[in-house]
Order: sequence, then C-alpha cells, then structure tokens
Amino acid sequence: MSRSNNSTPFTTIGVSSLLVVFLILCLVTFACLSLSTARSDYEFSKDNAKHKTEYYNASNTAEEHLNDLSTGRTNDTKWTIKINDKHALKVEVDITGSSAAGGKTYEITRWQVVSTVNRDYNQNMNLMGR
Repeated sequence: MSRSNNSTPFTTIGVSSLLVVFLILCLVTFACLSLSTARSDYEFSKDNAKHKTEYYNASNTAEEHLNDLSTGRTNDTKWTIKINDKHALKVEVDITGSSAAGGKTYEITRWQVVSTVNRDYNQNMNLMGR
C-alpha cells in the first residue's frame, strides 16, 4: 500500500497548532469576562453616584433647615427630608440655648437615613414543599 502525496491526514495539525487554538480560546474567554466585569462595575458606579447625589441634596436641605433654626426663622426640631422613593433623612435636634443674635443653639440628636418602603415581614414561606 502506497500513500498518495495529495492527501494529508488530519492528525498532522500538530501540537503547536492545538496550543495556539487553545490560547486564542482562553484569550477570548478572558476578554469576555473582563468586558462583563467592567460593565457591571460601570453600572454600579453610576448607581452609587446617583445615590450619593440624592443623599447630599437631602443633607444640604437639612443644613439649610438647621441654619433657619439657628437664626430663629423656624422652631421645628424634628423633620424628614425625602432622599428618593425608598429612603428619607430624619433629623432631630435639641434646643440647648439662645445665641447672641437672637437665634437658637442646638445639638443634633438624630441624623439618620431610614427606609420609607413598607415591608411585610410576616410572610409565610413554604420550605417543605407542602
């Protein structure tokens, strides 16, 4: 039996060619994972920036209210400022005295972000599948 020179068997691909194919598959996989991670990090940072901006806007409003309290333009010692649909900033102060300019001195007793979403914690869960 003689072999024809025109046909080459499939097994002559060689180890180096298989290694190159494997390397390319690894690089493509890592590129996809990197892209996925970068996209999720970008979305997280956008959401985080939005939440921080909302909080600082509410904090600035609370500071303005504290200024009104210290200058005597208001007497409110408890107030709630909406941050977004799910959170609010609750502020409470105790009046400690009067300032020379006719306003009030105060001590902040509460500066807290609270949830405004009503949750039902008395839900029954079917754990046994019955």
